[in-house]
Amino acid sequence: DGRVQGVLGDGDHASILLAILIRAEEIEKDMKEGKGSYPFTKIQRCNQGNPQLIGQKPISFFRSVMALIDAPFLLENEKVLAEFPPDAVARAKKIMAEIGPTTGAYT
Repeated sequence: DGRVQGVLGDGDHASILLAILIRAEEIEKDMKEGKGSYPFTKIQRCNQGNPQLIGQKPISFFRSVMALIDAPFLLENEKVLAEFPPDAVARAKKIMAEIGPTTGAYT
């Protein structure tokens, strides 16, 4: 296939991912048409940037910490804090103590 010519020679990450995607599509087509023999019955796409697609839980700790330090007024509201994991609250408070009242424009 001309789309993946030289993929393994130059090691270009995007080209390798494209080659994997193209091969997965070929195998999927074979399976739909009853061609080929594979030791699996389904193609699970996991190279497209969405780990939740394959069942991985979202990484909520870092998102919780960032929410609290990007909106530090949340750290003053006990009702809101009760909705966050205690370790995320503690980390956000520690970070805010080190960096000051704002994360600035480049978060």
